[in-house]
Amino acid sequence: MREDRSDLGRGFLTTLRYLGMLTVPMAVGLALVADPLVRTLFGEKWLEAIPVTTAIAVYTLIRSLYFSAGDVFKAQGRPEIVTRLHLLNLVVLVPALWWAAVRFESVVAVAWMQVAVVTVVGAVRMVVAARLLNLRLGQFGRILAPVLAGSALMAACGASRAAADGCRSAAAAPGAECCRRAGVVHCRHVGAAAGGHAARRANPENRAVASLTIMRILQIIDNLQLFGGRSGCRCCLRSRCSV
Repeated sequence: MREDRSDLGRGFLTTLRYLGMLTVPMAVGLALVADPLVRTLFGEKWLEAIPVTTAIAVYTLIRSLYFSAGDVFKAQGRPEIVTRLHLLNLVVLVPALWWAAVRFESVVAVAWMQVAVVTVVGAVRMVVAARLLNLRLGQFGRILAPVLAGSALMAACGASRAAADGCRSAAAAPGAECCRRAGVVHCRHVGAAAGGHAARRANPENRAVASLTIMRILQIIDNLQLFGGRSGCRCCLRSRCSV
């Protein structure tokens, strides 16, 4: 298998195709239903976890696509590549999470910073795997194009429906401020944005941010050892819906 890179490359592309067919729609679906899912399972007290759930879904999607690259490195007798990539992840992740935590004081910012870092590290992994197997990056794109196109359409439909529902809720909520232009109603909840911003300042999520950062760093260190061988309606004035 180590000598026959063409067979290993075909196997890697096949694995990537089936992983994408399973994980991409699941992750996009989870991101779309994060709001009703959190409300139903955990209640109103956990509304601030909704954007974190969305970020986790995106993170899982990206990570699942490059996960099998580690097996390629081992199959080619190059386990040290796994260790070096984990070191790269650690070097990039620690300052990135620190900056997000200090700059925004929000667990949501930390979660999305994890998505940004895993995107960069995942791209590096796929480039290294492609070179090792004599594959072109365009082959990855052709493999994933159908499922990504279908999932993007699903995401667009879900986001459009969510925006319309949110705008209708804003129009019906007490204290909603609406105006009609060209037959389209534009609404915003008076004081919601200012109140939400004040709440975030009054209750910085420092403990949650620190816990998430430390847990992620400990996970990476463990991998290195292993392979060492809110309530209220918000509706933007730019959002449009027919009510």
